[in-house]
Amino acid sequence: MLQARQLYQQRLKEAQATYPNSLGYENHHLIPMYLGGPANGQTYRLSTAYHKAITQAFRRKWEYGQGRRPEPQRLQDIMIEVYSQYPIPQLIGIEP
Repeated sequence: MLQARQLYQQRLKEAQATYPNSLGYENHHLIPMYLGGPANGQTYRLSTAYHKAITQAFRRKWEYGQGRRPEPQRLQDIMIEVYSQYPIPQLIGIEP
């Protein structure tokens, strides 16, 4: 848990440096809608900069606008890969 919290703090600082004008907060769908997540699915409140960083990480794994969605196993793999690099703060005991 400590490693995840440290990683979150590191990634948050990187995101804020990359997107310095992205202030405030946005709701992030745990399963991105473009990957098949429901519009009313679970969301988490994230800083806008961190949300942009997570979004870009997902898009590197599965490009936006392909017109198709990943198979369930591939979706699971993508989510594990992204969230292991960009932890959701609420799931590791941090309020953004």
